[in-house]
Amino acid sequence: MNELCRRSLAIAFVATACLAAPPLARPAAADTPQAQIQLARQAASEGLQEYRAGQFEKALNLFEQAKALYPSAQIIRMIGYSLLALERWIPAAEAMEAALASDVAPLSEEDKTDVNAELAKAMAHIGVLEVTSKVPGAKLAVDDKPAVDLPLSKPLWMEPGKHKVVVSAPEHEDDVQEIELEGGKPLALSIDPKEIKKEPPPPPPPPPPPPPAKKNWIPHQRTIGIATAGAGVGLGLGALGAGLVSMHLANNVARDIEIHTAEYGANCNRGDAAFCQLDRQVIEADGNDARTLRTVSLGLGIGAAVLAAGGVVLTIFAVDEPAKPKDEALPAKTGIRSFGCGPLGGLGVSCAGTF
Repeated sequence: MNELCRRSLAIAFVATACLAAPPLARPAAADTPQAQIQLARQAASEGLQEYRAGQFEKALNLFEQAKALYPSAQIIRMIGYSLLALERWIPAAEAMEAALASDVAPLSEEDKTDVNAELAKAMAHIGVLEVTSKVPGAKLAVDDKPAVDLPLSKPLWMEPGKHKVVVSAPEHEDDVQEIELEGGKPLALSIDPKEIKKEPPPPPPPPPPPPPAKKNWIPHQRTIGIATAGAGVGLGLGALGAGLVSMHLANNVARDIEIHTAEYGANCNRGDAAFCQLDRQVIEADGNDARTLRTVSLGLGIGAAVLAAGGVVLTIFAVDEPAKPKDEALPAKTGIRSFGCGPLGGLGVSCAGTF
């Protein structure tokens, strides 16, 4: 610290000479009044006195006041030197970098060389971190501070020691690392967060099963249905014929009864009693036949209706059956060949056979 103080005091004498130089010795800001510049130099001169006395905190305050009036490179330089003496390494380095870049009464080449030397002393106590990433949209967060976009405009300056580094990116897992920085030893990291594996979409639901194929209730349903309906029609015709015969017999019985009553009376009290009884039996037999035919006609009609209805239902709900594959053509039989059997090939004689 004694060496630093001696060095700082030597610099202070140089800065005093620079600040005490006439106004025309270096360009001033075009829009800064000379009176304001003079006040800035007065505050800077007082700051130099405090700096020489080792009162670096007071000197820093006076240099800050001077900077507010006239932010020349020399005043900013002395702010950096005061912070350096106070061992505020990062603010000191930032101030010295600002002095080197200032275009308000810029530093001479000799002064810049001196500032660079002092800047190196500060950087020996600062951890420098450079982080890059190949992942688009990556962001960097250090020690739970707000995240910044990558790539960085310049390396990060931090206190030496352990730090937590988090690199994040959309649709990527956060990459968290614990690092340890050493003063004066820059650390460069390339961090590429891993992409979050997306679950494959669920497979589409299977298509609904096709409706069951319609099948015939019985083999050859259509044919049987047509045949049944035809049988019903046939029975219907039989029922109609039986009904007509029954009606004809019934009419004959009614006529025979009238004739019998007129011939023999109601109780066979006229004519031959034997013929009267015989006639009654014939009439009664015809009546029985008429009733039997009527019953048969009714039964046939019911049967015909049932068969016809069943046949129609079978035909309507019949499904075309798939055509059966045609039988493969039978292999052609070996033809009968005829060979001559005569002594010289069988002139006029041949033997037939299959070989």
